[in-house]
Amino acid sequence: MSKLTLTEAVSVIPVSESTLRRDMKSGKVSYDTDAKGRKQIDVSELTRVYGQLSPQPEAEPVNESHQNPSRKVSKERSRACVAQDW
Repeated sequence: MSKLTLTEAVSVIPVSESTLRRDMKSGKVSYDTDAKGRKQIDVSELTRVYGQLSPQPEAEPVNESHQNPSRKVSKERSRACVAQDW
């Protein structure tokens, strides 16, 4: 199964980051921690808790030079992971 970072997960679930963090802290959403201490959430776990995931289409920026390229790759990766698990 595919795993997403907290930031990637928030882009495909219908709740805010603070709600996701609260659900993780309470044990409602299980997660793993990678070697660097970053939380990783399985896509199937997000589906179990929040139902069908719906990646939000990203609006094209007016000037792509102002967009953080790593953030763009991260969002594309999270959408690909969700699409793959459907």
